[in-house]
Amino acid sequence: MRMMEKWARALGACCLALGALIPAWGQEGAPKKESTFPPTEVTAPKITPPAPLPTTLPTPLGSMPDPGTGAPAGTNDVAGSSLFAAQGFGNYSGLNPLGTGAPLSLFNNPRSIASLSPQYLQEGNFTTTADALQRLPGILVQRTNAGGGSLIIRGRNGNQNVITVDGIPINDSGWRFGNVQYLNFFDPGSIQSIDVLRGPASVLYGSGALGGVLNINTKRRTNFSSDFGLNGGLMGEYSSATESIYNRVETEGNVGCLGFFMGGSYFNSRNWHSGEGVFYPETAVGYDQMAGDVRFDYLLNENATLTFVYQHFFQNNVPRTDRFPLPQVDPTRFGNNPTSADQSRDFGYLRLNLLDDAPGLINSLQLTAFLQRRIERERDLLLANSNNMGGLTPVTRRERESIEEVNYGGFDLRAYTRLGQNHTLSYGGIFTYETVDGTRFSKTGAAAVVPATPTLPPDGAYRQFGLFLFDTWTPTQDLTVTSGVRYSDINAKGTARFLGAGVNGPVKFDKQFSDWVGEAGFNYRLTDNLAFLGSVSQGFRAPNLEDLGAAERQTGVGIDNGNVDLNSDQVINFETGFRYLGERFSGQVTFYHTNANSLIARTFTPPPGNTITRQNSEGFTDGIEFEAQYLLTDAISVFVAGSDSYAYNESRNEPARTLPAFLTLGSRYTYRAQTFSFFLEGFTDMMSAYRDLGAFDRNDIRVPIGGEAAWQTFNVRGGLDLQRGGRFTMGWYNLFDQNYRILGSGLDAPGSDLRVGYELRF
Repeated sequence: MRMMEKWARALGACCLALGALIPAWGQEGAPKKESTFPPTEVTAPKITPPAPLPTTLPTPLGSMPDPGTGAPAGTNDVAGSSLFAAQGFGNYSGLNPLGTGAPLSLFNNPRSIASLSPQYLQEGNFTTTADALQRLPGILVQRTNAGGGSLIIRGRNGNQNVITVDGIPINDSGWRFGNVQYLNFFDPGSIQSIDVLRGPASVLYGSGALGGVLNINTKRRTNFSSDFGLNGGLMGEYSSATESIYNRVETEGNVGCLGFFMGGSYFNSRNWHSGEGVFYPETAVGYDQMAGDVRFDYLLNENATLTFVYQHFFQNNVPRTDRFPLPQVDPTRFGNNPTSADQSRDFGYLRLNLLDDAPGLINSLQLTAFLQRRIERERDLLLANSNNMGGLTPVTRRERESIEEVNYGGFDLRAYTRLGQNHTLSYGGIFTYETVDGTRFSKTGAAAVVPATPTLPPDGAYRQFGLFLFDTWTPTQDLTVTSGVRYSDINAKGTARFLGAGVNGPVKFDKQFSDWVGEAGFNYRLTDNLAFLGSVSQGFRAPNLEDLGAAERQTGVGIDNGNVDLNSDQVINFETGFRYLGERFSGQVTFYHTNANSLIARTFTPPPGNTITRQNSEGFTDGIEFEAQYLLTDAISVFVAGSDSYAYNESRNEPARTLPAFLTLGSRYTYRAQTFSFFLEGFTDMMSAYRDLGAFDRNDIRVPIGGEAAWQTFNVRGGLDLQRGGRFTMGWYNLFDQNYRILGSGLDAPGSDLRVGYELRF
């Protein structure tokens, strides 16, 4: 009966989506003629040697186009002046078009994709990557601490989404099932643009792409107009609510055909001011962050480039907010267990891009070798436990320190062949290998320091191999059809030492996971401006070493342990919708239904056990996402974006955590002159109450008793771009100082917050 009800809901919502007359997603003032994607990095952008290239210097980041170009004052330029997070169709800024294996116009893409342009990232005064994604429909960013940021796409969280840098997956086998810091492992100043694909994407992106894929495009040198060029910049941001300061310096240039881009930043966050006077002391939230990056692009010839990228990122002494007996939270749910962590990530890759549009066997080839090392050192001090009567009970002092190190490397090969003018076959493969090391030490009272069970198997090893084919075909001018298939083979081995395993000694495991996944989609143009789209896609995720062998992880619910008997995550997603791209109006509406045939979920054992393990379960998620904007005049526009979803775990017969209903509504004014530009934006963010709690949420100290209350904020921001004279932005967020919390976060969101930013280019 429940299955019939589920499909009835899905069919009803699908009919609603098919009947929608106002699709929603687009760009302000889109041009009449559809823009197409630039060549992807997979296809090696066709860059010519110095002589034939333009002779002008690059336009300063964030500047508006010259009015002489004929662009209306309120429309987006090629840099992408976004009204809200969902960037417009013609300004897809990514070098790797998510959702397809070959270049394809975003308007013709069957999948749901959003892009954050360089200009949007600059205008938003974002000091972390997590901040930039808060208003994308279908996406939730949860923070267990001020330095954290976890990406949740359509209800899938932690290691159930894939994050890539320039198309390279950086998920490692130690990534947690829960929501922690992975989204904040990037210097926001090093990011050129961000692209998000919503929905399963395992055909192109392999194991882990259940909820979707987020791709970060890094900054690079693009101007090779002279034999020698040198430019640079300074930028900074300040936030009053978090008492944080971010500063970055960068330089770029070229010597002949060799281009370089490098930068470094420092971020410092002290106290955290939430709404209505809630105050988190520095001991609970303050931390420092340092980052550096370098990129070299060498133009071998007009059809080939060689790229080297290295990134270093380090966070120092990041506290967990849910471990302090703060006065503004219920003391019966919090102990006095101060916990903080040092987190670092080193990442680099070497890439060869070859492109040849002439008829031949291979028209594009990209070969990448990459390495990554992630280290996390966590310290916790237990001083008291909650006594469930409104106070704390002192305990014997216990100190503990744990270290995790994951080393990850591999090779990625992607290529495509044009089978005809409107037909492209993409193909490729990936091989990765990881090793894990973990240690933990504990000291109780005056006793000596003793080894303790490490959080990850210290002898863990993880190997992945995958091959894919993806076909993109436009049989008629109005119809685009995509289809693909992937085979994955994964091996995980190590020794589990979680609670219970010690009865019979440590448990060694050597698990093999293999699977075939596929997808198919279509995009049909009903008119020159309106497209009807739909897709069916599978998601696959093999359990990683954290799923299989995690030991005694401390969460907001209890002690978390792995399970060596898990099967792979497997989901199938159905979605359909409309997309409109007009001269004044543009937008998109998408409905989706995701059926989980086998989904790893946490199972909670209530007090006094307070332990967590993982089991495969069945369930479903239904949702709708919409985005739209309308150009009232050449300078004034209005925009709206929102989403809603419902999830249910059929194995446990209870609701599953998903996205509460969310809505952003606002308006923008843009003025452009020959030497400067100005914008002013006002908008409101609204999220519904979240009361449908499963057993895990009901016992999570990060979720208020009874669930999350509804909230609404009012925000205004503006900016002045003097081109070579600099860019200045200012925003006042949460004007009325409302106190609220993003679902599952370990601290309240910032209260009334004045943010200012600057950027100077030379």
